[in-house]
Amino acid sequence: MSQEISLPLNRTVRAAVAMLSVSLFSLLTGSAHAQERMYVTLLNNAVVTYDISLASASDIASSLQNFTNTNLNGSRSLAFDSVGNAYVSNYLGNTISKFDSSGNFLSYVGSASNLNGPRGITFDSIGNLYVANGKDFTVSKFDATGAYVSNITNLSEPADVVVDSSGNLYVSNANVDSISKFDSTGVFVSSIATGDGPLGLTFDSTGNLYVTNSHDKTIGKYDTSGNLITTFGSGSYLDQPIDLAFDSVGNLYVANYNSNSISKFDSTGAFLTSWSTGAAKPAFLSFAPAAVPEPGAVAFGVLAASSILGLAVRKRNG
Repeated sequence: MSQEISLPLNRTVRAAVAMLSVSLFSLLTGSAHAQERMYVTLLNNAVVTYDISLASASDIASSLQNFTNTNLNGSRSLAFDSVGNAYVSNYLGNTISKFDSSGNFLSYVGSASNLNGPRGITFDSIGNLYVANGKDFTVSKFDATGAYVSNITNLSEPADVVVDSSGNLYVSNANVDSISKFDSTGVFVSSIATGDGPLGLTFDSTGNLYVTNSHDKTIGKYDTSGNLITTFGSGSYLDQPIDLAFDSVGNLYVANYNSNSISKFDSTGAFLTSWSTGAAKPAFLSFAPAAVPEPGAVAFGVLAASSILGLAVRKRNG
C-alpha cells in the first residue's frame, strides 16, 4: 500500500482508538448519561423524581416523573439501601414500604408493634435502618434483613435521622430545638442547639451537618464538632422548610412545605432558583446511589468501538 493511502488510514485507526477510549470512559464513569434525578416524597402518597441536571427551573419542573403512588399511607421520608432499593416511611400506616429501583413494590418493613408515626429514615454503612417515630418519641433500629433490633428513647418529637461516616446517629428534636447525637451502639453522646423547629438533616461531602429550621425559615450549618458555622436562607427563599439534600456537585435542595416548592442553593449557601411541586406538598428529598453500568452495556461499547477499529485495520491490510 502506498504512503499516500496509508496516512489517512492511520488517522482512521487513531480515531477508532480514541473512540474506544471515550466509550469506555463514558460507560465506566456514567458520563454517557447526564441525568441526575432527585426523589421527592409528596404528602399525597406519591414519590416523584426531577432531573436536577437541567439548567432552568422550568425545565426541572417539566422533567417530573412518577416513581410510585402505591402501597403508601401517609408517605414521609425516603432512603435507599446500598443496592438501590427505595424505602418510604408511612406515617399513618406505621410501616416502611420497600420498592425496587424501578418503583415496583417489594414488601413492608416494621409494624405498629415497633413503629409509631415513622418520619425520617436512614441507613448506616452496614445496612441497618433507623426510623424516627414522631408519635412515641423514639428511634427504631432494624437490621439489614428488616428484623427489628431495638429502639432509642428520651427524644422529643424526632423528625429526621442521619448517620455520619463514623457510625454516629443524629436525631432532630422538633419540640426542644436540638439535635441529639448517639454513638453506633445507641449511647447518648451530646446535644446540639438549633434554630426554631429543626426537622430535616443531611451532611455535605466534608462532614458538615445541615438542618432545616422550619419555623425560622433558615438552614443551619454545623462543623463536625457540632459548632454552628453559619445560618442562611430566609423567608424570601424558604417557607417552612422540611428536608434538604445535596446533589453530586454540592448544590443544596430544600423542600418547602407551605409554598409547595423546592429551593436550590449553591455550596456557599447562595440562593440559585426554585420550582413548584404543584398542588402536592413536598416532604423529604433523596438521591439514589450512583448507578453502576450494566456489564452488557460495557461489553456493547467495547464491541462497537472494536468493530470500527477492526474495519480500519482490514482496510489498511486490504
